[in-house]
Amino acid sequence: MGDFNAKVGQPKLEEHRITGKHGYGSRNQRGELLINYCLEKNLAIMNTYFMKKSNRKWTWIAPNGRTKNEVDFILTNQKQSITNIEIINKIEFSSDHRLVRATWLLKQPKKSRINFRNKTTKSLQTDIEKDDFLKRLEEERQPLMTLAPDELTQLYHDRLINCIQTSLKHSQKNNHNTQKSILSDTTKQLITKRTELQNIRPKTKEIKSKLSDLYKKVSKSIKEDYKKHRESKIENHIYADGSVKKAYKELRTHKNWIPKLQISDNNTALSRNQILETATTYYRKLYSSQEQEPPKTDLPSTSEVPAIDEIVIMRH
Repeated sequence: MGDFNAKVGQPKLEEHRITGKHGYGSRNQRGELLINYCLEKNLAIMNTYFMKKSNRKWTWIAPNGRTKNEVDFILTNQKQSITNIEIINKIEFSSDHRLVRATWLLKQPKKSRINFRNKTTKSLQTDIEKDDFLKRLEEERQPLMTLAPDELTQLYHDRLINCIQTSLKHSQKNNHNTQKSILSDTTKQLITKRTELQNIRPKTKEIKSKLSDLYKKVSKSIKEDYKKHRESKIENHIYADGSVKKAYKELRTHKNWIPKLQISDNNTALSRNQILETATTYYRKLYSSQEQEPPKTDLPSTSEVPAIDEIVIMRH
């Protein structure tokens, strides 16, 4: 960080790795040198990543009081750690520069596993996916042939990576859409018709009657579709493997196995072997324990209790 005496100006599209979208003024020759240096060292110019008003961007003012430029920058290779860049204007000292302050996040917040998504792209599985990917990639690659020789560096690399990722997602999306649905076309039409009637406001008595009938038809049709799907799966595995075990495994929607078992306050069994061993030990100890006699109580003997006289009874 410091005074680089360079004007970066407005960032260009091919500089997206090191710049944001918020520049100031125009670029000079020293600004080009700073950009090239940052591209070589993979340093992000953080002043360009945060949107500020024009009067909160400049860092140097000329002696005439009219020319203002942004020449003080903060560079880093950990741009995720900086959450804000701002100019301090209220410190009184004799200088033609203004202070630049960065808010640095020293400790990264923990990401919640609930919101975590595995974004790793899966490889192509079928020949249809591979052929579609190559065809799409060839179409996306054609515009790259028109680039000027001086642009065939970082810009070409970035666009080529973008072409590959776009083609890969397009091929996998098409394959996902071509997968056979469990619900039949008749069921989907009934669901669509039911949705249209549900959106009608207000509903007449006739519409309510049709909706009631459609609810029953949709429910019955879904059950029949799932029944056919189940029978088809079992039949295919019988012909292919001669067994229905794999079919039941594919059709299973949940697991009956206990995922974990608490052994003590600070210990939990997670693996299947640990759970089996813990449960076996507990029940072996429970049923192998000898029956204990009931505890004895010190009750007074009946022989020591004096007899009640008949005279006492007559008095009461």
